[in-house]
Amino acid sequence: MSKPSLDKHASFLSSEDLLILPDRRSVQNWLLTYIDVFVLIVMIFAVLVAISNFQTDSPIEDITKTDLPQQTTEDLTETDINSEEELLLEQALKQQTIEQEIQEQLTSQLEFLGLADSIDMTVTKGYAQLTIDDRILYESSQAELTELGQAVLMQLTPLLQEAVGLIYIEGHTDDRPINTSKYPSNWELGAARATSVLHFLTTQNIEAASMRAVSYAHTQPIADNQTDLGRQENRRVNIVIKVSDRID
Repeated sequence: MSKPSLDKHASFLSSEDLLILPDRRSVQNWLLTYIDVFVLIVMIFAVLVAISNFQTDSPIEDITKTDLPQQTTEDLTETDINSEEELLLEQALKQQTIEQEIQEQLTSQLEFLGLADSIDMTVTKGYAQLTIDDRILYESSQAELTELGQAVLMQLTPLLQEAVGLIYIEGHTDDRPINTSKYPSNWELGAARATSVLHFLTTQNIEAASMRAVSYAHTQPIADNQTDLGRQENRRVNIVIKVSDRID
């Protein structure tokens, strides 16, 4: 009767060789442990991916939003327009008040100087316009100052010395043509009249550099040139001075 094959093979091995034979069961247990760890890692990864893609059905409300009423562009525009209109009205009323004060002060000065009947005056935006009839200053169709004209300008000098900035002297005529060797047109006549006033005022200690002579001829009428009275009103000299810095 024969013995098992193991015993037959074992008969050729020593006791030391038998001790170093591999344990097949321990190798299988290590592989199972490795597979378990791998599966666990895969499951954790899958859970993380699922969490990152998770979305709620309703969005989170912005807690900073309130139910306060909001102004539209039209409302803002209307508000700006109303504010601007109120500001313009306030400025106009202030300017009107200042002009009235200046008008009263200058009228009092003209009365004190005895010129209230010789000079008309209007105040606009800080400027006073003094209008002198040409009959007071000149002979007909002439530009040399009369004695009366010189006297009026001498009386006016203290007021002109209070002017702020430049003094404008404007020569105006009616629309009737003039054609002489000295004054070929109304432009030359208006310029000569304005210049004669400027020259005289320089003798009254008013700096020439602070004055300007301008001719407007017949281009700025203030009355109807179809009547004698209208033409007389249009023949004039205007002296424009700035009397206040309080008005822009």
